[in-house]
Amino acid sequence: MKITVNGITKEFQPGALYDDVARAFQDTTPHDILLIQAGSRLCELNRPLPDEDMEVKLITAADKDGQMTYQRSVIFMMLRAFYHECGQVKDFGVYIDYTLGHGFYCFLRGDIKPTANLLARVTARMDEYRDEKLPITKKSIPTDEAIHLFHDYGMHSKEKLFHYRMTSRVNVYSIGNFQDYFFGYMVKDTGYLRYYKLIPYGKGFVLMMPTLKEPEKVPEFVPFDKLYHVQKESSQWAHNLGVGNVGELNDQIVAGHTDELILLQEAIFEKQIGNIAARIADKKKKIVMIAGPSSSGKTTFSRRLSIQLMALGVRPHPISVDNYFRDRIYAPKDENGKYDRASTL
Repeated sequence: MKITVNGITKEFQPGALYDDVARAFQDTTPHDILLIQAGSRLCELNRPLPDEDMEVKLITAADKDGQMTYQRSVIFMMLRAFYHECGQVKDFGVYIDYTLGHGFYCFLRGDIKPTANLLARVTARMDEYRDEKLPITKKSIPTDEAIHLFHDYGMHSKEKLFHYRMTSRVNVYSIGNFQDYFFGYMVKDTGYLRYYKLIPYGKGFVLMMPTLKEPEKVPEFVPFDKLYHVQKESSQWAHNLGVGNVGELNDQIVAGHTDELILLQEAIFEKQIGNIAARIADKKKKIVMIAGPSSSGKTTFSRRLSIQLMALGVRPHPISVDNYFRDRIYAPKDENGKYDRASTL
């Protein structure tokens, strides 16, 4: 069969793997090839090639899909290292909670703290796995078997998740005898996972990995204290409300508590806005600026904040910047009388 990449065609024998394609074309890219894209489908390197000629794309950590595959695989390797070091701790667990800057904020469950010493031991264990190039394998098992498997592992959030899974089978990944479930693809073996760093932060730690722009370099950790405290508060509220993971959220929905959850969240949000308004009024702030990406709710938030400020006797004047488009007839035209999209007013 013939495989073409960027106009270069090479032949492969029947029974070849996508890994053979990656090896054959590795010298065409400066980054490790992590996946192969055939048409619209992403393929892991340990999959066999179909018996047909085709054109494929090489996926590296400089591509979004490749970056997510790399991150997912490092997290898997890190979990194995943590359970090797801390598996005897009662009710032990590792939570990858949310992104923080270029890293992932994580914390531990059980009677143990993520000290610098523990993180150094876990990093050393990860280095061993990297050097050993342990295969990362995938197998499909019945969903009922997955439920029992993760119950025995004490991974109750994933056990709950599978209770609501509609399909009869689940793909479970393994590094040696350590198994876990991930929604997405993995690299072929741990030898690909060379760049990572564990940094103590807050009550947990941050797992740092490379960015899309620099796939072979771990960036410096920059603390985001305000964002950390906001995310931490949000995460704590989710646990307090009994929806700390998707499985628990599904439990609440099935139990008919959806409306109650929405009202609770609204009450929490309104209380937070009230607290912000009280601080603004107390400090007699003259200008309050609200930032956020498109469609993030800035205008809605400003209106709710205005109401809270008025309740405190303050007369706010919200200024929206949503209406910043001019009518088409006012757009500039080029020398041919056509609208010039490159120009601005």
